[in-house]
Amino acid sequence: MSKTFAFYIFTFIFCAAAFAADDSWTFVGWADPHYEAADLTGNNPAGTPAAKGYPEATEGLNGTTDLVEKDISDRISQMAAHNPEAVIIPGDLGSYRFDADWAKAAFAPGGTYEETVQNAADIYNGQWYYRFASQMPMVLMAVGDHEVGDNNWDVGKPISHLVDEFRLSLAQAFNMDNSGSFRFDDPIGSVSSRPLGTPYENTSFAKQVRNALFISVDVFRQDSPDKKLNVITGSVTADVSGAHLNWLQNVLVAADKERTIDHVFVFAHIPVLEPVRKWASSGMMFDNRDDSDFWAALRSSSKVRAYFAGEVHTVTASKDTKSDILQIVHSGYIKADVYEDKIEFTNYRFQSKDAGYTEKYWSKNKVASFSKKAAPEIKNGSITADYSRDKASFSSSGIFELMDQKGLLVHYSFDDDSESKITNHGSMKTEFYGGVRMGSGFGEGAMGKAGTFDGKDDYITSKRGISPVTGSEPRTVSAWIKTKSSEKMTIAGWGGAKWGILGKFNFDLIDGKIGLSAEGTQTRAEGCPNLADGKWHHVAAAFPGRPAGKDKLKDLIFFADGQKYKPETSSEDVIMTNSSVNNLYVGRGARNRGPNFKGSIDEFAIWGSQLSDGKIKSLFAAAKNEKLNYNASQMEKLFDLYNKQSGSAVIKGRRWQCISGLSGAQGDLVIHNGSPALIFNQQGRGVLGL
Repeated sequence: MSKTFAFYIFTFIFCAAAFAADDSWTFVGWADPHYEAADLTGNNPAGTPAAKGYPEATEGLNGTTDLVEKDISDRISQMAAHNPEAVIIPGDLGSYRFDADWAKAAFAPGGTYEETVQNAADIYNGQWYYRFASQMPMVLMAVGDHEVGDNNWDVGKPISHLVDEFRLSLAQAFNMDNSGSFRFDDPIGSVSSRPLGTPYENTSFAKQVRNALFISVDVFRQDSPDKKLNVITGSVTADVSGAHLNWLQNVLVAADKERTIDHVFVFAHIPVLEPVRKWASSGMMFDNRDDSDFWAALRSSSKVRAYFAGEVHTVTASKDTKSDILQIVHSGYIKADVYEDKIEFTNYRFQSKDAGYTEKYWSKNKVASFSKKAAPEIKNGSITADYSRDKASFSSSGIFELMDQKGLLVHYSFDDDSESKITNHGSMKTEFYGGVRMGSGFGEGAMGKAGTFDGKDDYITSKRGISPVTGSEPRTVSAWIKTKSSEKMTIAGWGGAKWGILGKFNFDLIDGKIGLSAEGTQTRAEGCPNLADGKWHHVAAAFPGRPAGKDKLKDLIFFADGQKYKPETSSEDVIMTNSSVNNLYVGRGARNRGPNFKGSIDEFAIWGSQLSDGKIKSLFAAAKNEKLNYNASQMEKLFDLYNKQSGSAVIKGRRWQCISGLSGAQGDLVIHNGSPALIFNQQGRGVLGL
């Protein structure tokens, strides 16, 4: 072989490899469409039958209109314009509350609830499948809570006995062809594409597309309709266990061995990583969050790139703290461009405009009106994930900016010039978690300006974002307060009432002492002095939570002006903040209830972790120091620097770096070689400002 010929062969192989690396294909995803609309006449292109109670039980109206169908079709067309090879749907096509007499009258007159669910779901699911399949080459569906009857499934309710009927109807429409054969039956290596012999054998599956494996997981575990699995959701909970989990683990092992698979994408309805932004949602979250066996299975694979979820009706992107797995919870739609060693994720926000006229249809036992039509979508944010090196790298922007799960989530400094809104400087930023002033004013603060509250009807609430940290997950709440009132008052609160748990999280001032209350239960900081003296005081509450095995009321830790206090109570009541539709309130309690705060609040902040004693005490020390006067966001930069133990951070012109060997107590601000230093732990490690 001549050198010239060998060179040509080498060049051809190199170019072919380079082309393969640069080649890409696309998939799209739409979580939570939430259109409760379907033709009930039997005259539709999907071929679904008429509703047996139509038109008598539907007020003479059909269950959809031309305008509704055009709007749905246009949304799907916007996604189809990207020429995707598949669409993934992480659940919640509509409401699907068919466990009611009105639904029985419409879909199974004189019949049973089981027949009602089967008939109604066949109509709605069948038409949804047609809508997607008529424009998309492949439709991959995951079960949402609405596809199994809608949260919650209390023991004794009819809905708890209808879960299997709901599952079967969805599977028949999306996962089985007209002959009843499963659409996605190709094995992954030697592993079945679905968990045969389990209740999820028709609703969980794996399907390879090009160089990627998609795994749809039905995470709605039910052992028995009469067995409570979750104190909030009843007989159904978000969990993958037993043979279902074994199947998932085996599929992931097979994918790791399969040379034609570069990437694995897992999708289900329920978010795992906390926190996520939420709006108008029950906010259901996965049991045990990232400590679950399900998430451990995903972490065990070297090829799992992203976990897609819905449920919460808005957008959050975050990276697992112990792996390179992304969690992408979205509204609108996502587009993913898949390369050999790179993935580009883009989020688009659907837009609407007035149609100029209104059409009426029957939906959920009432007459609904529709007057919208689709407008061009807006690019909302993006993530580029690069896997070409040993360690993955990520760049993100817009609404897809990766959230720091354990870091500063909410920070209202009150220093922004606005008549109506308070900017959130934490990582849950966006208009959903900005503060909306409801009568509160501005005054002189501990640092800059503060919010002022009259104790009657002044408060601040997040615009639409709800329950920033839920369940029994760890958190820290911090604020500067000034008041002369010794009455019980709430500094801030979120969550909602739920029998059997402490579902609210109200950070209070009780007889001048900091404390916490929920559902008629309260505790104060033991030994805390009376803070109702008209002076500024720093207060904080830290909750270790479920991961630390400290999820009780007695496990709370309080701080006032840098001093640590335990709670007065020894109560074993579990703090499990309800994630249902309840906003964050500052100056008022959860669920928009009193007692309202009378005085001033500054530097309100929430972290998604239990801050160490040293860090909480340093919030007080650094703010009080005239040369530093650092706020929560500035201190978060120092916390992040300390956690990474590398690099530097510049704040107000001063460069900070990590240091060890400091003398003093944790939380102290000391002078080291002429420069300020903050001590964050008992071993004298902290940060030094040069």
